[in-house]
Amino acid sequence: MYLLSKMLRRFVQVGTLRVIDPQGREHRFSGAPGPEVCFRLTDPSLPRRIFFNTELAVG
Repeated sequence: MYLLSKMLRRFVQVGTLRVIDPQGREHRFSGAPGPEVCFRLTDPSLPRRIFFNTELAVG
């Protein structure tokens, strides 16, 4: 989750993104005031897959 967290910290510019990792820990990324979105990752390999290939893992 470390690599994905670094990427999301830069990515979120407006609103808040809450990510719940496979271990159940919540990570918050926020920018200027705006809407909030939350999603849960259930596959332990997914954070790394998203970081290295966002189109493959998310699209």
